[in-house]
Amino acid sequence: MNRFERVDATSRDVQGVKTYWPMRVAPALGIVVAALLSACVTEVVEVPQREIVQVVPDCDVPRLSTRGSYSVEAWGVPDAHFNVGEPLTIQMRVSAPSYVTLFHVSTSCKVTRLLDNKQMPMAQIISFPGRASGMAITVKPPSGEEAFYVIATLKELAFLSPGDIQSQSGGVAAIDMSPAQFYVRLEQARARMNPAEWSLTTLRTTVVEH
Repeated sequence: MNRFERVDATSRDVQGVKTYWPMRVAPALGIVVAALLSACVTEVVEVPQREIVQVVPDCDVPRLSTRGSYSVEAWGVPDAHFNVGEPLTIQMRVSAPSYVTLFHVSTSCKVTRLLDNKQMPMAQIISFPGRASGMAITVKPPSGEEAFYVIATLKELAFLSPGDIQSQSGGVAAIDMSPAQFYVRLEQARARMNPAEWSLTTLRTTVVEH
């Protein structure tokens, strides 16, 4: 009887109701209504509702990497471990003048575009968020693995339609697609371009809750 103490007694079924002769009744969860009928005890048990538990999605954040005729790098500051509540900073560098687009897949499986075709000079380290932008991004729970996908192209990259953008503020856009759909769309965009004009790197980071 799983969560209930076992009851050893003679019993019989009467019209679908389990009836026990006088005995020691095990304690049960829920509402128990007992009535004395013909020198017997009839036990009616209401099964308690299950507790609703929020399950954190397990997002797939693969390491995607392709290199054209130049390279793109990205790293976390000070490292790839971010504590919940602290400001987020990453840095990037390209080996040729490029348009850089930055996407983020969070620990809660949300896809966000953080940069859209930002022009970057060769070999210069660029921080995101930049000081001049006045933007600040705070690391949020849940804990787990997340990823930043940095795409550097020699021409402006446009593979999202207006319908793909759920909301937008300050240049940051929430994308209305799952991580799996995003990866497919990314591959489709890469296939349409000259391989020499597309470089992609993945920065995988860890969100830590204390």
